[in-house]
Amino acid sequence: MPLGVGQELDDPEELAAQLSGTGRTVLELTRNPKTLGDALKSWAEMWAEHHDHQVTGNPTEYLRTMTIWASNNVEDSAWHDHWKEIHHIRKRLWHLVGLNPQYEPTPCVFCGSTLKREWTANGLTDTILCTNRNCERRVYRDEDELAYLNRTYIKLAPNKMPEALLTREQIRVIYPDLKRNTLNVWIKRGHIKPADHDERGQDLYRLDDITQRLEQA
Repeated sequence: MPLGVGQELDDPEELAAQLSGTGRTVLELTRNPKTLGDALKSWAEMWAEHHDHQVTGNPTEYLRTMTIWASNNVEDSAWHDHWKEIHHIRKRLWHLVGLNPQYEPTPCVFCGSTLKREWTANGLTDTILCTNRNCERRVYRDEDELAYLNRTYIKLAPNKMPEALLTREQIRVIYPDLKRNTLNVWIKRGHIKPADHDERGQDLYRLDDITQRLEQA
């Protein structure tokens, strides 16, 4: 296995509990690379039996050579199930060798979803992907483009999203000249009142309330 990953055995009781508690599959939870390899071998043997072939080498290589047939004969190849399992195997192998996607601290400018960067044969890619498949902007060229779009949208926020609910720190990102002490005084005196709370219990304030208060000051 790559990067020295060993044949770690799964604890049957622990794995059974995880399967029951999460509703996920063995391929999504196993810590044993051999289990993942056996799954690939099973798919290769199933396709080989259909064609009266013998798999004598690497099952992964055989699966690769049969991909065009499989994708055009979805019922005979059980293509959709195969694709789903291959996806799980790849993600699990990445986890085992420490190549999980790297998640960006900044959310997507367009939809607010989590952003990630994937590993490739040449290392961590510069391209940043939005994890929301329905996002109008799925791909950012690199961190510089993401930073530029963030700055642009922050400047436009008071006019484009006046109803946005923000924490105190987020308010100061949009209005960097607003001193923290001034904001705290406004809140303490009731000039600015929380409109909601986030999942951490932090007060959220309506952006337009801050904008109007600044105009009055």
